[in-house]
Amino acid sequence: MDILIKALALDNQIRVYITKTRLVYKKADKLHKLSSNSGLVLSKVLSMAILMGGTLKGDQGLTIKLNGKGPIGNVVVDTNSFGIVRGYVDNPSVILQNDEINEFKTLGNNGIIDIIKDLDLKNLYSSTIPLQYPLIQDNFMDYYINSEQIVTFIGLSNLDNPGGIMIQLMPNYSENVITFLKSKLEEIYNISNLFSSIQNPHEILKHLFPDYKTLEEIKPIFKCSCNKNHFKKGIISLGAKEIEEMIIEDETAETVCNYCNKKYVFSKQELQEILKYLKEKTNE
Repeated sequence: MDILIKALALDNQIRVYITKTRLVYKKADKLHKLSSNSGLVLSKVLSMAILMGGTLKGDQGLTIKLNGKGPIGNVVVDTNSFGIVRGYVDNPSVILQNDEINEFKTLGNNGIIDIIKDLDLKNLYSSTIPLQYPLIQDNFMDYYINSEQIVTFIGLSNLDNPGGIMIQLMPNYSENVITFLKSKLEEIYNISNLFSSIQNPHEILKHLFPDYKTLEEIKPIFKCSCNKNHFKKGIISLGAKEIEEMIIEDETAETVCNYCNKKYVFSKQELQEILKYLKEKTNE
């Protein structure tokens, strides 16, 4: 069962988020038919998004966009505070020379990470940092330090046991906390090993932080929120001239959701109604 656990530990001086995302990854793989390299990268970003979603509240949500100019192209993942996540990559079929499995060579490191947060305020919060480290987890630690000024430790697991862990220091933490965390860093950074040897995430938390206290549990799920009306707005944004060309040349329009591959077909009549709406709006 997939899960996200939010907890406090070390005398409430750290926040801990741990997630198992096997079913989330299986759904993504079924939809996108991922190679091992594309699957590794998307799986880690999906897990990272769920961990970050654990810091959100209410109707807040966020989008992660990565492009390291590697063969996978863009990696895009959306999530919210309820653990609902969706994502896709430009190239789901990346195969490296000699069948090597390598997230660094798949993603590249000559690009950027965009984090766009919808905090249910008037404006979106957006932050962009360079993608410059070999491991995805290191780039997100860099994001938290430089963009949110939160000391954060992250470990993202491999495809055998998808998931991850994120630890954040609370304000006014003591030096004893730093000393303790240093003794656990190898296990945190290599969380794949712990996920392989200890199946229950509560037992992993108990192993790392014996005094941990669970705050909340969420069941993450891969689910797309697309609908035909969303794509209708996209067609409207093309403008009257292009819609007229669609009607003359193709008579219909087919759109495909990148996140779930669902197709939405607009008939000639529907396109004509959209065109009529645009023209009436222009004459207002």
